[in-house]
Amino acid sequence: KEKDGQIPLSIVTACVDEIRFFPTFHTHSARTDDLIITGQVCWVGRSSMDVLCTVENDEGDPLVQSHFIMVARCPKTGKAAPVIQLNPDSPEEVANYNHSEQLSQVNIPTITIA
Repeated sequence: KEKDGQIPLSIVTACVDEIRFFPTFHTHSARTDDLIITGQVCWVGRSSMDVLCTVENDEGDPLVQSHFIMVARCPKTGKAAPVIQLNPDSPEEVANYNHSEQLSQVNIPTITIA
């Protein structure tokens, strides 16, 4: 527990979705270029978050972009823990939110073991 009595959450990666390689990926030189990694929370559910991660070169050109689905867990119980809800403001945030919400609605096939 923290001093305020709160238990910090564990955030784990549930999956990586929709990896996109941009044309600039094939022309950059990883040996000499500086790479910048950014992340933006685009959508949240009750205990899950969609984080849009982008790798850019030092000129700001995107190289790779993907969605990381992250899940909040209580380290004490191991169960899902609620996360703070998101209120997108800018047009870009709203567009990312809508796209991520569509991705969250895709039915992922499950395997049932009898």
